[in-house]
Amino acid sequence: MELFSDNVLQIVYEKMKFIEHRSPKSCMVFQFKEDEIELISLNVKNGMSDLATPESIHDALVNRPNEIALFKTTKKYNKKREIEIQENNESDNDISIIFPVLQRPQGIDLAFRDGAIKTEPSIPRPNEQFLITGRIDNLGSTDAMDVGATLWLKNDLGWTEITTTKISLVVGQGASQVAFAYIANEVGPIELKITIINTTTNLFSQILVIRPSRREAST
Repeated sequence: MELFSDNVLQIVYEKMKFIEHRSPKSCMVFQFKEDEIELISLNVKNGMSDLATPESIHDALVNRPNEIALFKTTKKYNKKREIEIQENNESDNDISIIFPVLQRPQGIDLAFRDGAIKTEPSIPRPNEQFLITGRIDNLGSTDAMDVGATLWLKNDLGWTEITTTKISLVVGQGASQVAFAYIANEVGPIELKITIINTTTNLFSQILVIRPSRREAST
């Protein structure tokens, strides 16, 4: 606390002359001089004197001075301690980083990023409908129009088309969402994929393996 008072407050209060604090039982006045702080304090020793207002202080000093104790002291500013709290090495306070700013490719560049395909809920239950959602990013600078999205299911015969939808627009440097509703009839892992095709892009897809499971109903 002395360190704080001697140094930080000295800087904060360097343009101030006086600070006064009053309460019913005490009144303190700090005077900030060039090289020291002077404190004058009045305290109620006993009785009913009140030091909370200038009027009550005057009344107590005139009519009941025996109830008041006077305390006065000075404190020099500690220049040595002020120097000690300065930072020793400021050469490592800055950091510089270099990173590339890449120009967006011309045209359309649709992509699934990692984690773009999800299910809602994350653990589907058999014989209950759930959603398969996908975020399609357009890394290019040109808008993609009428993008086709197809949901596929893998079985013993290979990939079977489940349903197809269209996304009217995936803006350049932006993203759009696609969603499919599906019901899994059995417990265990199933393998699904979404393929995206646009008239100006090649077919691409992302595969998602989900594991529908039964969960006990809460009681």
